[in-house]
Amino acid sequence: MKKLPRLTGILAGLLLVLLLAGCGGGSDNNTTTGGGDAAATETAAAESEAPAADEPAADEPLPLERRILVLGDSIGAGFGANSNFPAILQGLTGIEVINQSTPGISAGAGVSKAPGLIERLRPMYLVVLLGTNNAAGAGGGVSGAISALRYAAGVAAENGVIPVIGTLPPISRDPAENANASAISGGIVGIGGARIARVDQVVSIGDISDGLHPNDNGQAAIARAFAGQIY
Repeated sequence: MKKLPRLTGILAGLLLVLLLAGCGGGSDNNTTTGGGDAAATETAAAESEAPAADEPAADEPLPLERRILVLGDSIGAGFGANSNFPAILQGLTGIEVINQSTPGISAGAGVSKAPGLIERLRPMYLVVLLGTNNAAGAGGGVSGAISALRYAAGVAAENGVIPVIGTLPPISRDPAENANASAISGGIVGIGGARIARVDQVVSIGDISDGLHPNDNGQAAIARAFAGQIY
């Protein structure tokens, strides 16, 4: 009976050791769990801030759309006919056509719209039929038209757009103006890096309704000439 106090003391000491060990383990477990939660939170935040793999970077252009942008003058607007070649072109190709033809505009003024329109619309093709008003004496004449159309081809190519430049239909009202149109067409054929639609070879004097603008037959012929270069 005298040994009981000693046994009780030993048991009490063992219990104290076990309690202290339990507290230390709990502390380690809590620290590990807390660190894992923090790491998971940081990873999730980083993933949410990263751009999606299919999103273009801020300095990259938007992808091109399957559409055709047309720059033209009153011929593209359909003066002298019941339709216009851009509308017919859409039917022939099955590709959306956005017609940005402005009556009375020179080649230089017309192509000046190209950079902004290409950036905004991202077309796959740039179709240009401009220069008839230059042949009639506006916008720097023959040389001004050729320079402007060469510029349009360059702007398109720089943006990954396929330039399709049309030669000019004949002008029946004045021999001198018709000679200018032929000279512009000759310069257009020499534009490098562009597909050339030979409008001058498919529209005849008989297809001109008022001395300047193609009639329905002429508009359809122009559309076919351009459609042949859309591929």
